[in-house]
Amino acid sequence: MKKSILFSVSSLVAGLLLVVLPKTVAKPCPHEGRCVYSTEAVLALGIVLAVLGITGFVAEGKKERISYHILGLVLVAEVYLIPAVLIGGCEMKSMACRKKTFPVFFAVAAAYALLTIISLALTALKKEDTGTSGRN
Repeated sequence: MKKSILFSVSSLVAGLLLVVLPKTVAKPCPHEGRCVYSTEAVLALGIVLAVLGITGFVAEGKKERISYHILGLVLVAEVYLIPAVLIGGCEMKSMACRKKTFPVFFAVAAAYALLTIISLALTALKKEDTGTSGRN
């Protein structure tokens, strides 16, 4: 049975980007505050997305792969909601979290959501293998 490579790779890459970028090129504000808490929460979601991508390589059934896609979309919705609504960031629009960190989160989330929706549609339209040969 063919695996959903697009989903697995995009989950792994998005997860790694959400972990690495805020620690390197898209650092939040240097002071302790809501922006740092948002960044740490999104970093944790990045780890979960990366693990989801790794486990997606071994997902066997169509229903299981569809469930993985839905879970990925829920996680990426949280990547957007944490800095935008739930925790937030600095009030000033000129701060690093508002100028660099959060836009990076939103860009990664949007790209991942698009790829996941495409992969979900392809997975849903694909016929399930019957496995008559006894091999997967």
